[in-house]
Amino acid sequence: MATIMSRLLGLVREQLMAWQFGASGLTDAFLIAYRIPNLFRDLLAEGAFSAAFVPKFVEAFSKGGNRAQKLLYSCGLLLFLLTFILSLGMIVFSEELIFLFSDDKFHVNLEQFNLAVMMLKIMSFYLLFVCLAALLMGALNSLKMFFIPALAPVVFNLSMIGSLIYLPNLLNGLGKPAIYALSIGVLIGGIGQFLIQLPFIFKKNLKPTLRFQPFHSSTRGVFVALGPGLIGFAATQLNLLIATILATSTIAGAVSWLSYAFRLFQLPMGVIGVSLGSSHLVHFSEALKNEDQKLAITILKNSSFYAFSFILPFCVTYLAIGEEIVRLIFERGQFDSVSTQNTFLALRLYALSLPFYCLVKVYTPSFYSLNKPKKAVFSSVISILLNISFSLFFLESYGFLALALGLSLGVFLNSAIQVSLLAKELETSVLSLFSPSWIKSFFAALCCYGLGYFLGNIQVFYAQEGIVLGLFKIGLKSFSILASYIFILYLLGEKAFIQAISKRLSRK
Repeated sequence: MATIMSRLLGLVREQLMAWQFGASGLTDAFLIAYRIPNLFRDLLAEGAFSAAFVPKFVEAFSKGGNRAQKLLYSCGLLLFLLTFILSLGMIVFSEELIFLFSDDKFHVNLEQFNLAVMMLKIMSFYLLFVCLAALLMGALNSLKMFFIPALAPVVFNLSMIGSLIYLPNLLNGLGKPAIYALSIGVLIGGIGQFLIQLPFIFKKNLKPTLRFQPFHSSTRGVFVALGPGLIGFAATQLNLLIATILATSTIAGAVSWLSYAFRLFQLPMGVIGVSLGSSHLVHFSEALKNEDQKLAITILKNSSFYAFSFILPFCVTYLAIGEEIVRLIFERGQFDSVSTQNTFLALRLYALSLPFYCLVKVYTPSFYSLNKPKKAVFSSVISILLNISFSLFFLESYGFLALALGLSLGVFLNSAIQVSLLAKELETSVLSLFSPSWIKSFFAALCCYGLGYFLGNIQVFYAQEGIVLGLFKIGLKSFSILASYIFILYLLGEKAFIQAISKRLSRK
């Protein structure tokens, strides 16, 4: 529920951004600048560091004493030093980084280039605070506290929303570009994500200590696992980075269309994939620590099935009525009908990879619990190479759409390789990690797509409709798809699965 709240506020943030600045050279400049600290954030925060830290923290906490406390603050000290140096580096080498992360067509527009450079400098120390926030999130998740850490992104989105509402006019009055409001909001949001979790760390008897052990075996183990894991968790962000660089070589607005589409793509993926991935890592690590391999296989099998099954109705919804969703959320102010159509085309291609993206969110952390991060590295490198090759080959023919499809193909390959490697590590077969229920879920989704396609062509009361009517229509169509999906699964015999989910939701 916390993640849903965050994602919905994220949509509000994107709406305000589209209304204020549309899909233009200004938003392209911000997105290129933001992509740089966000790449490091994904590697060092939600990505490799969290996956490397949680298993070690679970082990330290189980041994009692103040071992977990020392590990937390020792890792915090090293992470602070690393991200502080990287943040300074982004300031000192801001021009070089923007030049590296964009295409020649972007460089020749000096105003756009200089805006991106300045916004990168403003956002640089966001990396430091968001990485420390991820460290606290990992500790709280290890202690089975998931709700409060999941609220941290809510603070980020609220800061962005506030900045978009109040700062543009203030910046214009000071003679500064209004687009700077976005980069200031990012920095404030990163600080807020860190501060909101501190009180709960203290409540868990993890108060600050000066007894650091930066060279202890547990601390070293976290950073040793972090090394190869940087590549293992980099797949998605590197794919997005490649898409950004190549998109700047197409037409103005392409970076923004891809970004808006990916934001919508992230809404269900964040609610399901990230949430399940975080909880799976804790329970899977605990089972392995207790040397209960049978339970670990069961947890992996259940987590991956839940991720696959839960995400399918969202995938169908985007494919069937995605254009209506994009129009309702973004088409106003500077965001016109052309931007709506192009954003939808990208969203439709991204949506094809939703089930596999969620599976990767479950599979990748599992390699860290197994102390095999290099396996994730291998899989990610192969998927990146596929994305680059496909994008370069089809870029001239299909433009920015080739970039969206290339990412989806890369994610599909990544999930296929990872499940094969996990089966081998757990000394079981790939088929044992699946069940007939997967086929039933896929069949139910296909049936729902037919319903969604029919509903998507119903345009009753469409002309000049207001946002309330638009929300009602999309909500009704989305609910119809979801209800049909559940009903078909019920008819196919998945009663126990549906009843278990209903029971769990009623307990919450």
